[in-house]
Amino acid sequence: MDYQSDEINRVNIVTLRNMFYQSDFVIVWMTPLLDDETNDKPVIARYLSRLLPYSEEELMTRGLSLFLTKK
Repeated sequence: MDYQSDEINRVNIVTLRNMFYQSDFVIVWMTPLLDDETNDKPVIARYLSRLLPYSEEELMTRGLSLFLTKK
């Protein structure tokens, strides 16, 4: 599959969170942006968390909202 979209960063949430922790910025706050729980998304995330190396919370997280400052 060839990804051409600028919106898809293909970085899992754990890696993304670690990138911010290792950056030269101070994290004032970081909040996960959770996916809505409509339809069967939580059930699917729970099932996939048993098969993949990601937790249910990681699979339900769309992104992060952060407030950063310079050191």
